[in-house]
Amino acid sequence: MTAANFAHRLKELRVQAGLTQEALAERASMSKAGVADLEQGRREPGWGTVIALANALGVTCQDFMVLAGEKESAKRGRPRSTPVQPEAATKPTAEPASGSMAKKPAVRSKTAKNRDG
Repeated sequence: MTAANFAHRLKELRVQAGLTQEALAERASMSKAGVADLEQGRREPGWGTVIALANALGVTCQDFMVLAGEKESAKRGRPRSTPVQPEAATKPTAEPASGSMAKKPAVRSKTAKNRDG
């Protein structure tokens, strides 16, 4: 991973967490200038810094390895509609036989017969 990729991903994760550079720096026990240098790609982080940033952001170190923009599944705008299945796949293939499967008349209870007359 290049410093530029890390820089972009760090900023992306920070913004998603709703943190300012100053707030992230405080959580990670860093200086604001240190966070700014990382986000600008002027400095490459050491392993300890990556761990501190991940903990401060509530992510894993692996989340920094994702290329910028790659992990985002939700995008702005209207979501795509789900494809409609063809009618043939939703309808039964054969009609019921008219023999034993034929619709039988409804059976009325004795109470309904007495009430209706």
